[in-house]
Amino acid sequence: MHLILLLISFIFPSYLGAIERPFESLTYLSEQYTPLNYLDKSGLQKGYAIELLHQVWYELDVPAQPIQILPWARAYSTAQQQQNAVLFSTARIDSRENIFKWVCSIINLRIVLLGLKSDKIIINSLAEAREYQIAALNQDVGEQILIEAGFEPNKVQQVSFLDNALKMLIQGRVDLLSSSEINAFRKLQEMGIDPNLFEVVWVLNTYPICFAFNLNVEEEVVTKFQQALLKVQENKAYIKMLKRKYGLSLNENTLN
Repeated sequence: MHLILLLISFIFPSYLGAIERPFESLTYLSEQYTPLNYLDKSGLQKGYAIELLHQVWYELDVPAQPIQILPWARAYSTAQQQQNAVLFSTARIDSRENIFKWVCSIINLRIVLLGLKSDKIIINSLAEAREYQIAALNQDVGEQILIEAGFEPNKVQQVSFLDNALKMLIQGRVDLLSSSEINAFRKLQEMGIDPNLFEVVWVLNTYPICFAFNLNVEEEVVTKFQQALLKVQENKAYIKMLKRKYGLSLNENTLN
């Protein structure tokens, strides 16, 4: 066996390195999704999920790895095609269940329909929301929930960036926005827009936000990553501090 590994290391040194250092051979993909993962104004990678990931690496005795911050649709597509890819922060919903291997959870988030208070939109069921024009990020969980619920494509306006969706809502080009609650309100603050002008019209669901591994990643790697994440989260004081740092402890009944 040792002779075989020696031959492999001589002929394919990068292959053996990937076997010996599986977590360093992974490609970590993320997006601009404040406050979980994002680039700040100086270009530094920050966020609740990014700091959590660094602690997971520490538990695994892995040096800090590069993280690619990409537009969501591109990151989502790449994670399915690239055999060593890990995508975060990714909502674990039914339509995605069998296209990734999952390590959960980073946090749980509410996905909502957001509207302007001045529009006074009242819906009593998801079916009633079909009457309205709704903006959603392309391939984001907010869009996929609506697709799974059978919404007509002409009722869901796809956009690439959350700030564009919020502008559409403010300008009256759409009636509602389908998004994670915390992300939408944080983006409003970043844009200098009063969040009190908006309200949650309907709660679509609450989902675990996770690390999504390409299906070709070895099961042992996924299992060890899961164990390391759980160990980090056993430190309740650290998790509480991290949530407070990123404004995720303001509404504990919708986050955990």
